[in-house]
Amino acid sequence: MGDSDKFSKLNEQFGFIRPGSVVLCAGGSPGFVSFASEAASKIFCIDMVKKSYDDPKVRFTEGNILKDSILKVTGGSRPDLFVNELGLRFVTSIQAAERVVQVMGDNGRVLMFVKSSPDPDDVLVNMMEGIGLRDIRLAMVGGEKFIYGVKQA
Repeated sequence: MGDSDKFSKLNEQFGFIRPGSVVLCAGGSPGFVSFASEAASKIFCIDMVKKSYDDPKVRFTEGNILKDSILKVTGGSRPDLFVNELGLRFVTSIQAAERVVQVMGDNGRVLMFVKSSPDPDDVLVNMMEGIGLRDIRLAMVGGEKFIYGVKQA
């Protein structure tokens, strides 16, 4: 299953990408960017590996989601959606998400790839709730686990 198909299936379940969304993506896989560009107004990607995109909606920053200023990466725009597809340890992914959630507006959305975690699902849900997310849901798509949540108002 290709990345674009995977994100299409996830969007059917969660409805995370909406028309006009401002998206911040850690990783910025071409499949996700292609999928997101159909609805998003702006897509900001950050990764430590240089990438280029042939889409005027997409801006890439070579950097570290755990260190760089989120608002600098997004040119001052507050993201509606944060997608972390880096496959980091879950604790590290939570740290990245927490930084983004702090600058999101109410009802901002977070979707993260769960590479592997020794923790049971209820612990993952509790970690998401601990950074101010609600309506936490898990899904398996294409043999990969994802977790989704919405910022509390």
